Amino acid sequence: MSKFENFMNSVGDVCEKAVKETAKLTDVAATKVKIKAEEARLCDRYEALGKVAESYLRDKDVIPEQIAAALDEITKVKDKIASLEAELAEKKAKHEEKNDPTNTSEAEED
Repeated sequence: MSKFENFMNSVGDVCEKAVKETAKLTDVAATKVKIKAEEARLCDRYEALGKVAESYLRDKDVIPEQIAAALDEITKVKDKIASLEAELAEKKAKHEEKNDPTNTSEAEED
């Protein structure tokens, strides 16, 4: 093999690794963005709960079902955040496993 062919093979290997790392970072970043979006939704739910609670405490014209509904929404958003954080941990572990030089199962997956 000529020096040029060796050089081209090296460049190809570097490019392939760069593409894999970029995909990893994109995957992890997308999940982090989803978590932040859910945390923003959680803030909105807390704000809604605060408004309902304030109205209830001031005017006593808010029915308790509205408070229960606000609490249910908060629980749903918290569950979604926990699910996304678990997904993020799985993705990080998966990517770390693929990058582990002692892992021999990578060749089988590709």
